[in-house]
Amino acid sequence: MTQYHLLYMNYNIPIFPLHLVAFPGEKLNLHIFEPRYKQLILDCKNQNLTFGIPPFQKGQKMNIGTKMEVLSIEKVHNDGSMDIKTKAISVFKIQSIIKNYNDKLYSGATVIDLNDIQDGDIKSMTTIVQYIKSLHSLFKLKKEIPVNINQVSTYIIGHVVGFSFEQELKMLGIENEKNRQTFMLNHLEAFLPQAKMYEEIKEKIKMNGHFRNVIPPNFL
Repeated sequence: MTQYHLLYMNYNIPIFPLHLVAFPGEKLNLHIFEPRYKQLILDCKNQNLTFGIPPFQKGQKMNIGTKMEVLSIEKVHNDGSMDIKTKAISVFKIQSIIKNYNDKLYSGATVIDLNDIQDGDIKSMTTIVQYIKSLHSLFKLKKEIPVNINQVSTYIIGHVVGFSFEQELKMLGIENEKNRQTFMLNHLEAFLPQAKMYEEIKEKIKMNGHFRNVIPPNFL
């Protein structure tokens, strides 16, 4: 079980549960259409407030989330729905849920910030980036990774390593970079061989029914 190192005092924050994980530093574009969340976004924008995204999965209790800043409301459509730009700031642990937060349509939560210890090492990150490049080459993906290895963090590349939703959620709760690097390395070392096997199987299936240029062995 993840051990949380808590900082500061608890505080209340409006929440917007979504089936996604937002990592600190990530910029996230959202289309807002429900009345309660349109109200939430307008309140945050007009009052310079932050809100929280607790990753939600049916049947799964929300106990962690990401604090978000509203950067801009890009467009308000005729039906009142909005296209907005946000940025993830930090991670918090939920202590309790507040229904009808401040008599609003949306809910809130009492939360406390988690620590984030920046103790990662360049050697581990270099290996991680090499694995990611191999993975992306295998699947013919074009994802930009910062060239300067000193600028790369597990949060920056958290969505490009083939994590499941559950794995992303678990990494969000790891409070120091070194342990996040270890978690990511363990995943890639197990996942890459499986991905290569999948790609080989896919190529064999594609060859089925096609004429093959087969070179026989020269010992016959």
